[in-house]
Amino acid sequence: MIYLFCRRPSSGAADLVNQINTLGGAAQRLRQDLCQVRPIDLVVNWGDTIPARLNLPNVLNRTIIHNKYRELVQLAAAGVEVPRHELRAQRPAAGDWLVRTFGHQEARDLRANLLRGDYITEYIPTVREFRIHVFNGVSIRAGIKLPREENPNPRFRSWNDGWRLDYGEACQQAISQRIRDAAKAAVGALGYDFGAVDVGVRNTGEPVVFEVNSAPGLEGRTIDVYAKAIIKKTNG
Repeated sequence: MIYLFCRRPSSGAADLVNQINTLGGAAQRLRQDLCQVRPIDLVVNWGDTIPARLNLPNVLNRTIIHNKYRELVQLAAAGVEVPRHELRAQRPAAGDWLVRTFGHQEARDLRANLLRGDYITEYIPTVREFRIHVFNGVSIRAGIKLPREENPNPRFRSWNDGWRLDYGEACQQAISQRIRDAAKAAVGALGYDFGAVDVGVRNTGEPVVFEVNSAPGLEGRTIDVYAKAIIKKTNG
């Protein structure tokens, strides 16, 4: 049995369970009780926290870093290129810095243009940005962020800022192995089995990792790719 563990409301988690079952796997979502899990079962931790006392043998993403500042610190320590960051609540007077919150989601803190928060990161101008899904050390899907409206936000590439993900030919023509390798290195540096990595590309061609998502968005065929990867994992 495959158990998808996610206590918070998540349509993506529910849809992934349904897709695994549709493709012939046996999956169930768990919100609370993990005591029913047997040693032969696979637990997929979908952005949640699994109590260490349970000592479950088969877990994907056993430990998640929920603090985004700690995530940057661990990535940088492993040699992954990330924006400069500082544990400081207020934006400095000099330089182009962004105020962030520890648990930010969907760039809400960036759109709010906060004056005070939990930490700061340097703004990195990029010519392109990708989202790369990594599973068991393999890049299983990659998309490029393209405008979905006439005048998208020129600084931040998120859906609410007027951007969309394109997993088609536009991405395949623009992406390089170096960018995929940066994403794989980021997931590995955090000790994750899977994750979706936002990677920007400077005008020099150098990739920079912005963050790693432990409960990835499952737009388009992405849900099918994850479902197949999880079923394959259970089958060895």
